Amino acid sequence: MHEPNSLKVRPFRAASAIALLIPGMCHIALANASTPLLRCEISQGGGDPKIFDFKPTTDPYSVKSVDIDGYFRFKAVMVGAAPIAYIKLYTYYQDFDRVILLHEAKYVAPAVPSKSDSTGSFTGSNLLYSPVLGRELQYRCRLMGAA
Repeated sequence: MHEPNSLKVRPFRAASAIALLIPGMCHIALANASTPLLRCEISQGGGDPKIFDFKPTTDPYSVKSVDIDGYFRFKAVMVGAAPIAYIKLYTYYQDFDRVILLHEAKYVAPAVPSKSDSTGSFTGSNLLYSPVLGRELQYRCRLMGAA
């Protein structure tokens, strides 16, 4: 039995299309891999930690803080991507009618892991306490994907 020519051409075309797509996909993966990501692990009152990822920005004023269990807010600002200019971390306590800044930390590049923290965190483990009832917030952050 004789196979039509179209069947012989289709596998070749599919293979050619895949071969053309692979370099582009690798370029996209490499571009994404080189973008730094700030990953912070935050827990309140000894509860299970929550993971938050923060991306680089050029406008630090546009970065929104995240709610931590209704009592705290956390804001991470990473300015610049290649290279990172600085990282600022802000922790706030949420009172009934206001938000109170508890802690501000600034890290300049390069943010290297703390020798006292085996998780690879450059901040180490930070413990903060609210002015009302002494509620505890714990956080640590590490930089991922930065060269």
